[in-house]
Amino acid sequence: MIKLIALDIDGTLLTSQRTISPDTLKALRAASAAGVRIVLATGRAFRSLQDVMEKLGCADYAVTSSGGGVFDAEGNMLFAAKFSPEHVRAVLAAVRRFGTYPELYIRGQAYAAALELDSLRAWGVPEKVCGYILDTRVRVEDMDAFIDSRIADIEGMDVLTAPYEHRAAMRAALEGIAGLAVSSSSPHYVDVNTAGVTKASGLEFLGRRLGIAPGEMAAFGDAENDLPMLRYAGLGIAMGNAAPETAAAARYVTDSNDGEGIAKALRHFGIV
Repeated sequence: MIKLIALDIDGTLLTSQRTISPDTLKALRAASAAGVRIVLATGRAFRSLQDVMEKLGCADYAVTSSGGGVFDAEGNMLFAAKFSPEHVRAVLAAVRRFGTYPELYIRGQAYAAALELDSLRAWGVPEKVCGYILDTRVRVEDMDAFIDSRIADIEGMDVLTAPYEHRAAMRAALEGIAGLAVSSSSPHYVDVNTAGVTKASGLEFLGRRLGIAPGEMAAFGDAENDLPMLRYAGLGIAMGNAAPETAAAARYVTDSNDGEGIAKALRHFGIV
């Protein structure tokens, strides 16, 4: 019996128009009303989830920063997998070679350097992505000083891979740092966590807290950073628009995020 449903957000819960489709909303609310815990599992920071949580109206918890943080629906931080100062400085040094800074996630808030925020359009970042970034990041004028002052508080980092031609080299540089896990939640970002910290580890924490076993969990995702939780959950479901490696790792592939894939899978398996 499924007692917990974990949902990636971008490319999974949200359509390409950044809405929650009606049948999916109805199905998830029905599952919640039946006592199933609804968990958002995302690369985003918690403060970037408020609009989604309001639209959904039934989320109980959020695994954020690709596993770096776990929050309840009221925004109380239940867990944080913080970086060591040495790892923060190693990431900073690797990224600075490409003329940018990492974005930092601290107690559910995302912080970005003024250099990045002022360069988005010049770097060719799509307009809808620019809008999302500008709406959800706190602007930091002096990122070096900010990192020095908050270096012990960071639960997540990501790097906007722009200009895009730097993406492969930037990712390779980050993957060369021992003790880190590097993945991607979208074509525009490379996500960085401490080794062993993933969406699956966030679900493991919640499972222990709630008394829910992996076999009693269903997880939905589409991207590389969803792979660990699709493998961890007893029922790992990839969206029809998922990356090939994500689809290959899933137990079941449903319709796309624009085709009510979540609702169709929940009904296929008799969860609602």
